[in-house]
Parts: sequence; C-alpha cells; structure tokens
Amino acid sequence: MASAQTSLGARVREARLLHGLTLSQVGDQLGLANGNFVGMVERGERNPSDDTVMALASVLGLPSRELLTLKYAGNSRTRIGSLLKPPEPRYGRLRRFMLGTCQSPSSIAAEFSLGPYTTTERLLWQILLEQLVLPEVDSDGFAPRRLREYIASWRRRKRRNPSARLDAAWFEREAELFVPWARSRFEGWTADLDALTMTLKRSAADDDQSVLKLVPTTDVGVQSTSNLAPDLASLLLAEGLHADDVDEIVTLVDLKKRRRARAALTKEKNIKDHE
Repeated sequence: MASAQTSLGARVREARLLHGLTLSQVGDQLGLANGNFVGMVERGERNPSDDTVMALASVLGLPSRELLTLKYAGNSRTRIGSLLKPPEPRYGRLRRFMLGTCQSPSSIAAEFSLGPYTTTERLLWQILLEQLVLPEVDSDGFAPRRLREYIASWRRRKRRNPSARLDAAWFEREAELFVPWARSRFEGWTADLDALTMTLKRSAADDDQSVLKLVPTTDVGVQSTSNLAPDLASLLLAEGLHADDVDEIVTLVDLKKRRRARAALTKEKNIKDHE
C-alpha cells in the first residue's frame, strides 16, 4: 500500500515494476501507440484524465479510488476529499443541537450525513418540536418572547390550515436564542431507526419516558404521532417513488389493515363464543 506522500506517478511506476511490465506493454493495454505517455505520467510530466486513471488502475490491479485520490491530492482546488465529503446540512445549527441532545448519536449522525435534510431528520425534528418544545413553551412563563410569539403565530395559521407546520428555518435563524433555552428544558432523546421509534426524556427526574413512533401506528403501548408525522404516501413520495406506485402501495397497505382488523374481530368473537 502506498504511503500518504506517494505521488500518482510513483505509485503507477511501483505497480508496473511489481507486475514486470514495460512502459510499452502498459501503453498497449491502454490502447496507446507506445509507452511514452505512461512514462510522462510516472515522471509527473502529464496529468491523466480520470478515465485514464481508472484504466491504469485496472491494468495495474490497483483500486481506482486510490489512484484518483493520488491524482487530486496535490490540487487544493479539487481535492478528492472535498468531492467525497457528506453534503452540508441545510440546518447546521439545528443538526448540532439534535445530535448534542441525542443519547445515542453515532447511528443518528450516520443517517443525517446521507443528505442535507433527510426524511429521518425531518421526522425527528418535527416530533421534538411538537412533543417537547410546544408543551415547554406553554408551561414556561419565562420562555423567550420571540419564541412565544412565533408559536402563537403558528397556532393562528394552523387554525386556518390544519396541515401548517413549524418552520425549521425560523429555529435555525434563531438558534442562539432557541438552543440554550431548549437544552435547559429537557434531558434528551434516543431513536431506534430499525423499529422507527423515538424515546423522549423530559428531565433527569422523569421516570416515564415517552416512546413514539416516527410513522403512524396502532401498536399497544406506543403513542401514535399520526397527527405529527407525514402519512405513508408523503414518506414514499419523499423517497422518490412515482405517484402511481405510491397509490398502489397505500391501497395494498390499507387493504391489509382492514383484513387484519376483520381477522382480529373474528378471533375475538370466536373466543367469546367458546367462553
């Protein structure tokens, strides 16, 4: 394996000699008239295209990503690291706030890094707002005035439009005001992304943790957030599915729910009949 200081040309030469190939032989496998171009690459006199770098990697049995990294390592304007780094978050201060209050941040951070504002991030943030922020604003007479005014304005909009949501952009702009207050009002939260549940702990003395589903549910013992989280169709559309496919999936899910409900009623009736 090449060291961090190895140049692209040096790595190509090292691999070529290891395989016992001449410059002409490598050039021939690349479809070139001779090995002059390969020699210039090895001496650092020519900068090959990305396609040529990947072809060289294939000929020399090297990972193409390794050679591409070496190609861009000396170019501060187009470093490969900057090309591969996760996208910048849409709401950076809110994301830091969420990860800072999360009691198991590693898996959540990995999920968030998949996009600027992922579906999971949007769901978790909405539940934090409506399950923690709103009740705390109502109970705290010393909540910041701008926060109370914004919540009041949102509630007026919601009376006219029940689907109106709290705007994450406002909280991002007001993070210096909102974050210190919010951190002082609750202990933290965790999320199980496999089970699609979120657990809220309002204070260190709070023994009754709230376990909520990220999507609507009828599970016994788990609170439903159907009035908070997007419905199934919205989630599927957010993931890029075509509207016709979403309609078909939602119809099938509704059909299965009705069948399960009928089966449960039949089972309950049979049990009563045999008592």
